[in-house]
Amino acid sequence: MKNHVENLNLALHADDFDADAFSNLLQRIIKQENIRLRILDFEYFHETRLKHLTKEKLAAIQAKDYHAGALWRDKERKVLEYIEIKRELKIQQSGFLYDKGYLFYFHLGTARNDPAIKKLFQTLRNVTG
Repeated sequence: MKNHVENLNLALHADDFDADAFSNLLQRIIKQENIRLRILDFEYFHETRLKHLTKEKLAAIQAKDYHAGALWRDKERKVLEYIEIKRELKIQQSGFLYDKGYLFYFHLGTARNDPAIKKLFQTLRNVTG
């Protein structure tokens, strides 16, 4: 599995990225290794989004719209969860990691082929569950 992860990480920065070949590689890995895919989108779930959600939560509470406040709080907690994972694992760039039957894709938008890989990864994740 280590070699597969290395190849996936190399594809993130490849000048000659081939989306079909990458997709085929992911599908082969899924079948051969019986793994599940997970994307952690740190480009979306980040500190700036957290500030926005906190602001919206406080505005809803101040307006005594407690239902909306609770919804904003739940979103805020999810972002905090992602921020904590990123901090704990010291993730500074996009990459792949295999752990206990899961192939994780940490998306930060820092790699040349991140947009294409994110799209393919999401499509495969929907197909494979």
